Amino acid sequence: MMSNGCPIVICGAGYIAQITWEFMQKRGLSADYVAVDEQYLTQDIHFYGLPVTSFETLTHSGKQYNYIIAMQHFSDVLREKLAQSSREMLFYDCAFIGVNSPEIFTYEWCKANDAVLNDFYTSLEDVRSQETLLAYLNQRICAREGYYAQQLHTQHYFPQELIHWVRMKFSSIVVLLMVTVLTDLCARWHAMTQDRLSAFLPSNQTLKPLHYCKRTRHHFLNACACQMVSGMKKLLCILTHQIRCHRRLMMSLVR
Repeated sequence: MMSNGCPIVICGAGYIAQITWEFMQKRGLSADYVAVDEQYLTQDIHFYGLPVTSFETLTHSGKQYNYIIAMQHFSDVLREKLAQSSREMLFYDCAFIGVNSPEIFTYEWCKANDAVLNDFYTSLEDVRSQETLLAYLNQRICAREGYYAQQLHTQHYFPQELIHWVRMKFSSIVVLLMVTVLTDLCARWHAMTQDRLSAFLPSNQTLKPLHYCKRTRHHFLNACACQMVSGMKKLLCILTHQIRCHRRLMMSLVR
């Protein structure tokens, strides 16, 4: 990116942009501009002494830029807009927020830790997990999108493979209801034979192979008791209260 001679632009001026800039400073890197959406551009906006401009100004300048995307939400519309003037486009990995380590993923780092990575790779029990590990490393080495996106499950919390709608009931070892599912249910809610949903929650037996620590297991079981609920509003309240537990369980199951 630095070798092509085009100006370097940090996209965003929020928290992720701040830690991106701090990381660049530690590595002796610099930027030429900070860019935000035109609606957020005000006279008093500033960013560590760097000039702040709008995406619209850059895309209509007729020049090419190196964009570092330092935003949590990067829409397809903005992606297409910046692509018109992009020479390079790299992404800051939000997963590393709060991680304080002198080491970063590089090709040289992977070579130096080849034995450990190979052992970890062979320990994975399925091809999908192995491909995901490779995609994870490749994407973080190059900071470009594409590798990990190919492995991303569109419903990564509650994949359809684990959802079974049988006789007006979700039957599985977890409460298989999320906002997307409930939205779909609303269209046919009145067509149900009974105005209620049955959700079967984890038991002591189903939790044993997950190897939770004693404290976590007790917290999970106390929060999740079998419920026979009537009405969508009450169901949503219960799910909101339990979602943290279900996320942790589902991620263990998916892995």
